[in-house]
Amino acid sequence: MRIFIAVEVQSAVVRDAIYGILLALKETRADVKWVGKENLHVTLKFLGQTPKENVPEIKKMLENLLADKKRFNVSLGRIGAFPGITHPRVIWLGVSEGGKNMEEIAEGIDAQLLGLGFAGEKRAFSSHITLGRVKSSKNLKNLTDKIEAINRSTGGPAGTFVAGYISVMESNLSPKGPKYTALERIPLLGVLNERGNPLVL
Repeated sequence: MRIFIAVEVQSAVVRDAIYGILLALKETRADVKWVGKENLHVTLKFLGQTPKENVPEIKKMLENLLADKKRFNVSLGRIGAFPGITHPRVIWLGVSEGGKNMEEIAEGIDAQLLGLGFAGEKRAFSSHITLGRVKSSKNLKNLTDKIEAINRSTGGPAGTFVAGYISVMESNLSPKGPKYTALERIPLLGVLNERGNPLVL
């Protein structure tokens, strides 16, 4: 199974706001494979193909790592692109608040996973939500113009949500696109319900 660790977008209102941005970008008719509203997240660590029996030890590692971590606000900011807006390959939505929290957790995850036999990250962590992947240059100028217009008019179009848990996700690929399923959700401090379970915000 293909596994990654992520911060899901834990607010229906914010997911709807991001979807509104996606609809505006789709109007440019650029050749981009857009991410579905239900798949929006910030990747903290991609583990790749991982045996199912390894999931419990990954969960235990996260429980230990996150034992003293408090929930935090995630505010979403400008739209950008990798490697840059003039030659975009990946379109993303940036994080203006909460990025340092995610960076600290991501670096902790990477260090702990080395002890479990996983490869370390070679690139510095960058907190972002992937919106789409560019497939060709068709209508690309329309897309970049639209991105710049949205950034000029709003600066931070999608709002704020509370990151109350960190998720272990499974990615299943299909001709219709990937489907992500939360295998485990490890709560941060301050978000347990009366039964001791994660409170979904």
